[in-house]
Amino acid sequence: MAKMIDNEPVYTGEKRVWKMLSNNLPEHFVVYNTRSINGWEFDFCILAEGIGLFVIEVKGWRAESVFNVINEDTVILSGEEKPCSSPRKQVRGYRFSLINMFRQSLGINPLVMDLVCYPFISKKEYYEKRLDVISDEAETIFSEDLEDASLLIQKLTARYNINKGTSHDELNAKRFVLIRHHFEPNFDLKRNTEELNPGYSRLRIIRQEITDEKVDEIISEYFR
Repeated sequence: MAKMIDNEPVYTGEKRVWKMLSNNLPEHFVVYNTRSINGWEFDFCILAEGIGLFVIEVKGWRAESVFNVINEDTVILSGEEKPCSSPRKQVRGYRFSLINMFRQSLGINPLVMDLVCYPFISKKEYYEKRLDVISDEAETIFSEDLEDASLLIQKLTARYNINKGTSHDELNAKRFVLIRHHFEPNFDLKRNTEELNPGYSRLRIIRQEITDEKVDEIISEYFR
């Protein structure tokens, strides 16, 4: 289970994402939600040591409520008087706000990636409703991605593979705790970096039948 730093949100869509991230991300992933950055309030931000940050904009739309996608900036929802703006542009605004904040406040430039999340819309419905006009599949989390830990990790990994060529500072143990301290003022900056980064690999020899608990432990260590 991931480290969920902030309280569970009240809105249905964000609440579902909060629960799924908590249940389906490795324990060394740190998740923040509903934080204000330079006047922008992101829905979720995942902090992953050695990788970077994933900032996520959640839209709790349901397929039947999406009446028409006019273009990237204009989505018509049933029962709504005004069209909705682009969630992709929203999350990119959060991304640049985070990048600027880290540079100005901490003097670092970690890799920050953006994603749109539809907790109640499947990949099939996403294409049927032409939500692909708003965001590419590679930058969109679907309902089935949230429900399956392996699919969720694959989605984040794929996003990282696309963005890793961008100029950035490696999110090593020192920068990781620096960011945590920024978001969590009570977080101990003097924490031993070896605890955060125990090594590149580990050999195990298991002579008896492996238990589910041991499998979970090995998977957790692998991602760490």
